[in-house]
Amino acid sequence: MFLEVFTAKRPTDARFLGGLNLRHWVHQAFPEGLVQVMDARLVLDDASATNNMNSFLVAAMELDPCL
Repeated sequence: MFLEVFTAKRPTDARFLGGLNLRHWVHQAFPEGLVQVMDARLVLDDASATNNMNSFLVAAMELDPCL
């Protein structure tokens, strides 16, 4: 559910076909491309705020050993 909240994608999204799933999609972007998979409403125009959000998400996602 954590990934759904921060990506605004459901596990049943049409992009998740052929073995790709939400967790794997985020893992492919982790950590450098994390901003690209985040919900655009969470990305702010302020670069320092975006960096802080990215740092938070990286730290939070590192808690999941599957990522």
